[in-house]
Amino acid sequence: MEYKYETHCHTSEGSKCGKVSAKELVGFYVSKGYTGIVITDHFIGNTTVPPYYNWKNRVDYFCKGYNAAHEEGKKLGLDVFFSLEYSDTGNDFLLYGIEPEFLLENPDMGDIGMTKVLRRARDAGAFIIHAHPFLQAYYIDSIRLVPSLIDAVEVVHGGGGSGKEFTRRNMFYAEEYGLLKTGGTDTHHFDIEGKLTGIALEHRAENILDLAAQIKAGKSRVLEPV
Repeated sequence: MEYKYETHCHTSEGSKCGKVSAKELVGFYVSKGYTGIVITDHFIGNTTVPPYYNWKNRVDYFCKGYNAAHEEGKKLGLDVFFSLEYSDTGNDFLLYGIEPEFLLENPDMGDIGMTKVLRRARDAGAFIIHAHPFLQAYYIDSIRLVPSLIDAVEVVHGGGGSGKEFTRRNMFYAEEYGLLKTGGTDTHHFDIEGKLTGIALEHRAENILDLAAQIKAGKSRVLEPV
């Protein structure tokens, strides 16, 4: 038996680009036979968090999407894990294992730049996935690869970085640097027919760090988009 997990999805409560509520998101993934999802709302970047809030209130506000999804997940039997998508000039990273306490302790996250944020996160024990590394869009100034600061590459992406050519480039990045591989739909809405992906685990994940540990141990596989 395998356990399907969505590694990359957004709620309308936490991400400006999110078009579905946390409750709707949970119901959708239950209907698709998933065991769990990782909420990766935008915190630095395209977030719904008001920038004029003080830092603690910004962190509290950011957690609204995850909290709502987690409560709904408990009702419907779906594992819901906390994470975030950190962005810097269009370069995006999923920080697994980072909890709200880390955010509270690092109020300068939006000012110190990508390299320092990723180093701090790794020092704190985070598992870092480079999301859609070769995505091209009007808001992306440049493509930056940072193999020494990440653990895995999102080789299959269901959003704007989907397609065989993007996947080929992502696979080359991962294989050239000996990095782990994941898949993520990057769900913002439900118009994702033929793009729904994620990973399958050998064992149900106890928490997000267990999910990461199974990836590290080779006990996961990337799901083909459907």
